[in-house]
Amino acid sequence: MSRPEFTFDKMHRTDGGALPTSLIQRVRSKLVRRGFVLLPSDTCYSLAALAADEATRMAVNATLGRRDCPISLAFSSYLAVQQLIDVDNATALLLECFTPGPITLVCKAKSDVSSDLLSGAVGSPDRTIGVRIPDSRIERDVAACTSFPLMS
Repeated sequence: MSRPEFTFDKMHRTDGGALPTSLIQRVRSKLVRRGFVLLPSDTCYSLAALAADEATRMAVNATLGRRDCPISLAFSSYLAVQQLIDVDNATALLLECFTPGPITLVCKAKSDVSSDLLSGAVGSPDRTIGVRIPDSRIERDVAACTSFPLMS
């Protein structure tokens, strides 16, 4: 296994628990180059990559020692989630009450979401997406810094 390109710890965080913009940009750069990052998460740690294609999903599953499973997506906010899923009243209530937090909701994708994203990057067999708005400030900030959804 190769050594990490860079690491950060609590000393690198701002008073509010976030990473400085310079570190977020380093993480973004790694993700955009199709790399993986390990982020502190609300449940422990999260292996994150951009939901760009099937090869990335397969690599994430292989790294985690899983069979070919669908991958959930982490979002920075409710507004970001709404770009990919149809939000009905029950979904809106669940997102409002339990996020940010360690919950994944499996929701129907909007009709205009590409099948390349759904079947390729996410691995969805039925046009659903597992969506998360993590409690981890760092994970949300990283999810907000690219134009691709974040696998985590």
